[in-house]
Amino acid sequence: MNEYINSLGALVGLNLNIPHIEVPTSISLIVIFGVLMLSMLLSFIMTKHEQV
Repeated sequence: MNEYINSLGALVGLNLNIPHIEVPTSISLIVIFGVLMLSMLLSFIMTKHEQV
């Protein structure tokens, strides 16, 4: 992805030189799962709170 951004910047005349960061797949999946669970929990709590 960074190569794409750097080459896009080169087309415009910018030297962006954005570094590349490797994130392990397991960490990425844990973060996605955590965000989904948190959003479901907050949605459930807010729905119960509004019904009272």
